[in-house]
Amino acid sequence: MLEIKVMTFNIHHGKGMDNHVDLMRIASVIRNSEAEVVGLNEVDKYFSKRSDFKDQIHFLADQLNMDYAFGPSFSIQSRNRKERRQYGNGLLSHYPIESTEVYRFNLIPFIAEPRSMLEARIIIHQRPIYVYITHLGLNPLLHHMQIRFITKKLSGNIYPSLVIGDFNMVPNSRAWHHMRKKYKDAWHVSGHGCGKTYPTIKPKRRLDYLFCNHLFEINTVYVASNEREASDHLPVIASLRF
Repeated sequence: MLEIKVMTFNIHHGKGMDNHVDLMRIASVIRNSEAEVVGLNEVDKYFSKRSDFKDQIHFLADQLNMDYAFGPSFSIQSRNRKERRQYGNGLLSHYPIESTEVYRFNLIPFIAEPRSMLEARIIIHQRPIYVYITHLGLNPLLHHMQIRFITKKLSGNIYPSLVIGDFNMVPNSRAWHHMRKKYKDAWHVSGHGCGKTYPTIKPKRRLDYLFCNHLFEINTVYVASNEREASDHLPVIASLRF
């Protein structure tokens, strides 16, 4: 069997608890974790002055010498910039990313912040796995529809598959139970304690999840509770076998 270390991390466009945007600090958190596959939420790509119009996923990939992919949730063309202004979900991988696809959750347009899910096929020692990275909405109706979309999309997947990200839900909620019909919550299986990830200083909620299908075994999972300055969410890291 093969073993990989996976991280999910909402980076808040690099803005830390000191209100400074510092991507080198985000890169340091990822490097220290030794994670080989990293799903990121709230990633800016030429988005605005708040992140100095940087392509954040490209910057992090360059710093960490990792392959990368980006899935925009929001995209707009400004008159005064040649690049499209985007934010969404990102993927970093020490293994080759063979293909990607982005699924938009614009199920009821114009009433809430747009959301999406990034799909990536990664090749690990000649074996494929699928990684899905998402950041779900706060509106209860849309959240329910997004969960339904994800579980329908993933039904019947014959490959080792991960669904990771900021789900904006709590354990034992209806949405959580719906996800667990087909996928294992890594923390529920192997975590110790409450696993709360938000906010970083005094965490009150477990919002960030690593789900996997039955083709994965979950060895360990933990919240990187010492990484309190880089973002408003704490990263979750798991060691998995398949």
